[in-house]
Amino acid sequence: MKKKVLLFIIAILLLMNLFLTGHSRGPGLMEEIGVLRRAYPDALFDYTYDSEKEGWEIQIVRDGVSSRLYRAGGSYLREEQLKNKE
Repeated sequence: MKKKVLLFIIAILLLMNLFLTGHSRGPGLMEEIGVLRRAYPDALFDYTYDSEKEGWEIQIVRDGVSSRLYRAGGSYLREEQLKNKE
């Protein structure tokens, strides 16, 4: 039983690593969010995977203003800019 639980946890961690690092070179999503959190400690960052847009959506709230950006490789774009991503 313990072996099955351990294998399940390892599988979950591997899947999380796959999804959170993306398929491009450079730092993964978690590292990038960490950099943003350190640079803007007074802002709140939340992220979800948007299956329609096939990418990560990052919501940023700072001083009562909310913004949504989408991760495109190493860049962050507004929704209307997604059509121009490479």
